[in-house]
Amino acid sequence: MEAPFFPRLALVVGGLVRVAYGLHALLAPEAMGRRRLAPRTHGKADPRLSLRGFGGQLVVLGAFTLLAARSAALACPVTWLNAGIDTIDLTAGALEARDRGGVDRIVGGSLALNGVGLAWWLAALARLSRR
Repeated sequence: MEAPFFPRLALVVGGLVRVAYGLHALLAPEAMGRRRLAPRTHGKADPRLSLRGFGGQLVVLGAFTLLAARSAALACPVTWLNAGIDTIDLTAGALEARDRGGVDRIVGGSLALNGVGLAWWLAALARLSRR
């Protein structure tokens, strides 16, 4: 059985965004930093490896989210998973803002992106709970 239209659309769009960002971080981490889409790695191996690992995790999460869009049974759990990830990313951004003594462009972008993501997943959960 398929998930209802809006939550399914939320899963497809959210999954595609995660896969696209993740692939870019995995395959071109230096370019991500130059474009200010991720922290700069400055050609150093450890930060580059960390960004690639993060990208790989996003690819797996995004792929699973896309697969779950076809299943009513998986729609709710995977939407909660995505909401939880954006919540912990918001927490990480807040902690980083505290440690940096304020919100710079990178932290602000992270907070904005994850805030929109969390709102997206919560809207999908609200629709799923009406079923």
